[in-house]
Amino acid sequence: MVRLSPGILVSSHNVLRKMKEHESYDIMTQYARSRSIDGTKTVDVVDTIRACEWILVIGGTARLSPRGVQIASSFDNITKRLMIGDYIRSSTESWISLIPRGRKECVQYFPPDVQACLKGAGLLVTPVPDDVVLWWDQQSQAVRKEQELSALETGRIGEKFTLEYERERTGVEPVWKSIESNLAGYDVLSIVERNNTARLPIEVKTSEKSIAVAEAYITRREWDVAVEAANHGFYFWHIDGSQRRLAVLSVSDLKQHIPMDEGDGLWQNAAIPFEVFSDRFVLLNN
Repeated sequence: MVRLSPGILVSSHNVLRKMKEHESYDIMTQYARSRSIDGTKTVDVVDTIRACEWILVIGGTARLSPRGVQIASSFDNITKRLMIGDYIRSSTESWISLIPRGRKECVQYFPPDVQACLKGAGLLVTPVPDDVVLWWDQQSQAVRKEQELSALETGRIGEKFTLEYERERTGVEPVWKSIESNLAGYDVLSIVERNNTARLPIEVKTSEKSIAVAEAYITRREWDVAVEAANHGFYFWHIDGSQRRLAVLSVSDLKQHIPMDEGDGLWQNAAIPFEVFSDRFVLLNN
């Protein structure tokens, strides 16, 4: 199990240091001989070292990675921060997604062991020195990038479902616009129906979250394109494991949920809950 605790940090460093001292260190042998390393479960230490890519394992024999060499050399606050950062980028723990909220907002939800690691690395001090600000900013940026990549991957899944749905609905091959350019203001170009070949731009929104919390983010560009088009569709996909549900919506369906410009202010993005259209989602066959 990949975990983060002060004991795991210490034990991981000690294992890496031994590997550096002996140039070669059979971590599988160490695992078999003992249930713990410096009082910490061996399996937790080994799993964390592997997940964070501090070692390279080939045929049961471990070698230090470049990062592992760096960590093996010392165990000061700089090293601890590197280790915690590597853990954040390798783990799927739910608390990691809270990091972009800011230090005070996220730390209160972290497990006690994680809080202890942060404190031990000097990352919870007040007032906050520049090097600690930089560390938190770097973690926030890394988490945001991962979230954006995940959202993009989910979005592509919905777009592929839309291509499949339109192909079957119209008998005509739709155009996947967003894969070529994100400037069109919509994702897929189809036709109105089999006997009406008028253009139908479609904006696709996809979520794997429950409908109760899922949101579709509509940009000003997407909305302007939609209201100016003679025909336009918004396809909201809800993916739950192997099940997929689709809500086919129009400009008029969304209009009441779109902000209005007031004074000199211009809205740029709108978040529309899937839940307001919960009765419009239809379960499709896979």
